[in-house]
Amino acid sequence: MREVDAKVQDLMGKLTPYLERVNFGITTSRGGVILSSLSEEANKRITALIEALGGSMRRGDYQVSRLGGKTLVAMKATDHLMFALEGQDRENIMILYAQRIFQETSREFEELDNALMEFASMEAPPEETEEEIEARKAEIPPFVMGPKANPWYGAYFVLSKLYKLMRGEK
Repeated sequence: MREVDAKVQDLMGKLTPYLERVNFGITTSRGGVILSSLSEEANKRITALIEALGGSMRRGDYQVSRLGGKTLVAMKATDHLMFALEGQDRENIMILYAQRIFQETSREFEELDNALMEFASMEAPPEETEEEIEARKAEIPPFVMGPKANPWYGAYFVLSKLYKLMRGEK
């Protein structure tokens, strides 16, 4: 799990220049949200996109959608991961951001994908007590993205859900 945390932090560090202009999210190719500062509507749209396109998207493929006055760009980063950007900029600028992120972070996305696959192949962790959960929350390093809320807080719970999704559990 710590390896996954480290990979997410490496990736987020490379994304810092973009995060003041856009909301960002990472999902699995099955629709599990790993990390997201996207609006609820954007998250729903990404889930619908994944269901509609199934496995037909290849690395670097993207889809563009309008959400009110915002543009949403979803791009396939690896075989198992997608990322999405939501922002006020024009469609062509948002596509450019997505393409740059894909080019600049492909190695980090691959490492995250590998770490998640390794994590998913591990045995399920034992149930934790409330005290253990609170202690784990305190271990999660803060990663503040400018004035936005900290989407990294509670990553353990998101990764636990991801673990279950990747194993086919609900």
